[in-house]
Amino acid sequence: MFTASASLVEQLLASYPGFAFCKDTSFTIVAANDNVAIAAGYKIGTDIVGKTDHELPWARFADIYQKDDRRVLSSHSVKTMEPFLINSQVATTYCRKMPLVDEKNQIIGLIGYSEVINPLEFRGDFANVVHAQRQYTLISKADLHRYFFGLTLREAECLFYLVRGFTMEQIAEVLQISNRTVESYLNNAKKKFSCKNKSGLIGQCFVTGFVYFMPESLEGKESILTQDEAV
Repeated sequence: MFTASASLVEQLLASYPGFAFCKDTSFTIVAANDNVAIAAGYKIGTDIVGKTDHELPWARFADIYQKDDRRVLSSHSVKTMEPFLINSQVATTYCRKMPLVDEKNQIIGLIGYSEVINPLEFRGDFANVVHAQRQYTLISKADLHRYFFGLTLREAECLFYLVRGFTMEQIAEVLQISNRTVESYLNNAKKKFSCKNKSGLIGQCFVTGFVYFMPESLEGKESILTQDEAV
């Protein structure tokens, strides 16, 4: 836990070279350094005070953030990987969050620090962290099409399992379709993500932030991800 005056918190945030922020118990930003504001298209940290993640350019990731925020407000410090949006480009950050308490040791919010990392340098480990922490949120058919180059629901379902280490045969079995149909859907996804091969397609899932999302049609099927054959 972290105890400090408001002025000290602001000084700490301002001195951090990466992205630093402080939220209250309703997940409203009460302080942030300039780097966070600039990433959102603003000029200085105070420009985004009073806003929530749902009101900022990275709104599609807000539910992911709040899963961890709730844990932090329950007295847990969190270290995790999260998607972030910097000048409209998706980036992956290593993020640390801890509870912020007052002089009576009551939790009044949280403070967080994050820095950009390159998930492609350690893709396997990164995928394992995503699975273990269930670092994804449900996404609708409409939002899949909107945010991920016009992906259809079936294409997204196949891609969701592919990036988690499933083979063509395993994907076909889970979705109850033929291997050829799976291949067709993934070929369509390659074209939409402008990739020439499966490796490039998987890489783009990390670069674009797709890895953090689960098509809502797969809700309730998370247990499939624990099978021994998957990553």
